[in-house]
Amino acid sequence: MVLLLNGSINAGKTTVGKALCLREKWAFIEVDYLREFVSWMPIEESIDLNLENAVDVAINCDSRNIHSVIAYPLREQDYVYVSERFECSGIEAVPVTLYPGLDLLSVNRGERALTDWEVKRTKELFEQGVATPNFSHIIDNSALSVEETVDKVLEVMV
Repeated sequence: MVLLLNGSINAGKTTVGKALCLREKWAFIEVDYLREFVSWMPIEESIDLNLENAVDVAINCDSRNIHSVIAYPLREQDYVYVSERFECSGIEAVPVTLYPGLDLLSVNRGERALTDWEVKRTKELFEQGVATPNFSHIIDNSALSVEETVDKVLEVMV
């Protein structure tokens, strides 16, 4: 099984994903980390490659009976691609989106200090529907702790 942990920048995907993976002993696949392999490539050009690599890692983990979490702000076309790849591999993929509200997405939370680019990108992702897509279960994590959010995500996956 693969959890597609979706949401805008600053929604809590990495924090919640890592906490879930530690608790459940799953693999955590941060798509942004895969970008480092081709850091010279413009981000717009590397998105498809990074998602392909993330799916390949998740398929590899599944072949070893390890569930995984892929954390990334998925556009609808990304979701279609990823879900088709998993379906062809016989792997269940469950999309869950973290959405604490636009006000919280646009401000520093915890230890994270948003850059001007991230604030701008957060608004773009919101306008593109990434923050509240129709293909995903949406969890409002604005008033939840990390552990409470992990519990909500696991409830969706049952």
